[in-house]
Amino acid sequence: MAYGKRIECDHCGFKIEAWDEGDPYIRGFDGKKEYVYHPDPRRYEATGLDVPHLCMDCGCKYKVDEGKPKTCRRCKSSRRKKCFELEGETCPKCKQGKFIQDPKRYMIS
Repeated sequence: MAYGKRIECDHCGFKIEAWDEGDPYIRGFDGKKEYVYHPDPRRYEATGLDVPHLCMDCGCKYKVDEGKPKTCRRCKSSRRKKCFELEGETCPKCKQGKFIQDPKRYMIS
């Protein structure tokens, strides 16, 4: 079972929805990633995991393949944070607010 939450900047209202498990994938016959989410039984055969991150310099949201160093595709910064772990961090959009979890918005899969 996966748990998701909405994290929001307390100054500008910038929102991110994030899941605790990331995006597991298998490689198809053509070599392309095929995401296998709960309740797909192939999820247990996953060969990789993409984890959504937020660039802490420009605010771009992008996926990072675990174990492979990656920089932001927009600004090339290596300052990133997993989206699920953004609480308490300074918002990269407005540079003034902090991310807080919206207690009324959570998801379960």
